[in-house]
Amino acid sequence: MVFLGARYAHSDNNGTLILDGVPAGDYPLRVEQLGFERYERNIQLPPGKRNPIEITLTPVITVYTQGQVLENETGFPLAGAQIEMRPVDVKAAVKGKLNFFTDWEGRFKILGIPSGRYHLEILAEGCNPLESDINFDKDMDALHFELIRPSRKASLQVRVEDAESGKTIAAASVSLAGAGAQPEQTGYATRTFQGPAMVYLEVTEWGNNSWANSPYLLWAWFTPCGELDLISRNDTEETALPLELKERIRDTIFPLYDVDWYRLQIDHPGYLKLEIETPVQLFFNILDPKGKAVFSQGTQPGSADWRFPILPGEHLLQVTEWGNNDKSPVSYVFAATLDRVDSAEGVPLQSDSIRELRLGHAAPYAIEHLYDSDRYRFNIPQMGEFFIRLQLPVQSYIWLFDDRTGEKVWEGGQQAGYVVRSSQGALPSSGRDRLERGSG
Repeated sequence: MVFLGARYAHSDNNGTLILDGVPAGDYPLRVEQLGFERYERNIQLPPGKRNPIEITLTPVITVYTQGQVLENETGFPLAGAQIEMRPVDVKAAVKGKLNFFTDWEGRFKILGIPSGRYHLEILAEGCNPLESDINFDKDMDALHFELIRPSRKASLQVRVEDAESGKTIAAASVSLAGAGAQPEQTGYATRTFQGPAMVYLEVTEWGNNSWANSPYLLWAWFTPCGELDLISRNDTEETALPLELKERIRDTIFPLYDVDWYRLQIDHPGYLKLEIETPVQLFFNILDPKGKAVFSQGTQPGSADWRFPILPGEHLLQVTEWGNNDKSPVSYVFAATLDRVDSAEGVPLQSDSIRELRLGHAAPYAIEHLYDSDRYRFNIPQMGEFFIRLQLPVQSYIWLFDDRTGEKVWEGGQQAGYVVRSSQGALPSSGRDRLERGSG
């Protein structure tokens, strides 16, 4: 393909072409053909008859090479690593971006690309990306790339049991990669790793002075360290991690004396609910914006479900092992949800605003916390008897006041259930009255 200014045409089988009607002047000339380097120059066309222009194209040098992608620390091949090549300084007429992947041994082949400088980006799951500019020529060596996998602390836990009785064996000696680890009385032996590793496990009788003809059972499992510890250490108030309501948090109490801090924003008064699953004893401590503890509670291993009142503001949540005398590489899990109180509730919660109530209309309300008191105002059109119909989940006490004078007109306690009560006398012929309700 030959480009002359805005005109273009294909050469014929003899490599010739004619462009008719081109005015005299200066023009950029560009020739592109697959397998050849791009040809570019500026030419001047004189008026009148012109001599033919001869152009010689240079064949591109094609490069065939191969390479391998490995993990930096272990030297293991990285299968499925993605390699992207973008031409930076390539003279070939036809060029473009290349994408391919490594095989099961981390190897790849590059077949017949034009020589020149390319920008390579290599991506592999769990590893940091690698970028590099490389000159490709026909005499180049095989390529070799090593990707770095970020260090992840983790634990390997081993349990040794008697195969017949199923009881744990507390005295067995367990060696992990040359480092001994004696099981605790639970029969578990735990070792912490700072990153990926190949583990050799050897089990012998402790002291080699006893034996048994019954087999033992061995389990080994791996638990990564807390997900949040991988992102950022959250072991101080200053490094507390933001916690979203309804977000499911997974972390560990590991090593011994580990402390986890979270920061929780409450924008409305209500009840905070904590749902917890833990392999060890845990202690939760929640501090209000002034640093005062508003909730402190410990839980045994297993599940817990707590609900307690909370006011708006930024709160800190601290999680520790209860007594700081235990640890576990197995993660605890918890989630916090907020049950918002009625929109008319005030702060503090017992200082509610007065709600407007229409005669003959029902609406759901709740005694949402200890000492809660709800107040309503309504109009009395004329003299008569006042009826109250209530469906109560808890004991409640009712007060009826003349809202103009503050005089108490009627009061009475109500048991839980469905009741109908009336005032023991006539109400004023007209005016505004106030009804107050509290827990019994």
